[in-house]
Order: sequence, then C-alpha cells, then structure tokens
Amino acid sequence: MLRFILGPEGEEVARIGKFRLSGEVHYWMYDSVSLGSALEDAGFTDVVVREAHESYLPGWADEHLDTEPGGHVYKPLSLFMEARKPA
Repeated sequence: MLRFILGPEGEEVARIGKFRLSGEVHYWMYDSVSLGSALEDAGFTDVVVREAHESYLPGWADEHLDTEPGGHVYKPLSLFMEARKPA
C-alpha cells in the first residue's frame, strides 16, 4: 500500500525515516585509526585506545560512566579513546 501511495522512492525514504526514529542512530562512525587521526588533526596529543575503565585521570574507574560498579561495561563493542589537549 505504501508503495502505491509514495512510489518506489518514497517507500525507501519512509523506510529510512522509520529507522532514523527507531533509537540510537549514528550519522558518522569512527574506527580507532580515523578517530585518532581526527584528534591529532585537531591538535590533541597522546592519543590512545582505552578500555572503558581506563584513563589518564586518576580515579576514572570509580566514576562508572561506562561501566557498572562491578566492572561490567555497558556497551562492550564501543570504541573508547583518550587524548590530551596541549596547554
């Protein structure tokens, strides 16, 4: 029915729109290489890939921003990176 009303192109637009409204949608995805390069291009230094509980900041793991208090990572497939902004 939707194809009849909107035509083939409109049906595709409706499908994409429904997906975009369905939850956590990314407009850009980075891997460690492209994000590391973007951070360095922006002037950051000491760019490293991290685990969710790691940081240059003392006590970071105690904040539980991406982990449960027991250490379980909320989204284990996430990319965690850290960089320093020069003074």
